Amino acid sequence: MLREWAAPTFSTTTIHDKTVAAVLLMATLKDWENILQRLEKLKEYGIETIAWYHLPRPIISRFLAAFDGTNEAENFWQCIAHYTPGGSGGGEFYSGWVSAFSVFNKKGNHHSFNPNNNFVLDGTPYHRMYTADVAPGYGEVDVPLIQAETRDTFPSVMIAGMVGTRVGDSNDKGEKMSEGGKLI
Repeated sequence: MLREWAAPTFSTTTIHDKTVAAVLLMATLKDWENILQRLEKLKEYGIETIAWYHLPRPIISRFLAAFDGTNEAENFWQCIAHYTPGGSGGGEFYSGWVSAFSVFNKKGNHHSFNPNNNFVLDGTPYHRMYTADVAPGYGEVDVPLIQAETRDTFPSVMIAGMVGTRVGDSNDKGEKMSEGGKLI
């Protein structure tokens, strides 16, 4: 019943939207408690991951508090992300607690950043990050493919993580698409 009530039912809702909503609803109190406990492991890998530990901990704690209704939900959820457009050479950046999940760049190096003292959770200041510094939501590794008969090697890349796709017909030559997914 709750799942049906919470699942999106807009005229634009796709099966993908319903699947994502269903997965989100499957998280239980024990799941979030487990994640909070597993964060402790970050303390074992050095100063950069110790610093990282302090960023997601208040967030996951608030996810847990949502189960018993004790968190300041409205204020917390209003602070997920804030986009500031660039101007006069200032650059575009994001701030808010979402920055806790992007502390390493594409090559795995820790971002050097100054905290954005305008947003603090449990005494922990969160950083703002330039949009160009947001790491992709996927990882990649070089994988050589070897042709069985000739033993020729072909370079390739294996990708895992959040990868977007687009389905087109055989006449689709990579034209630009509108935000609604229509070819322009």
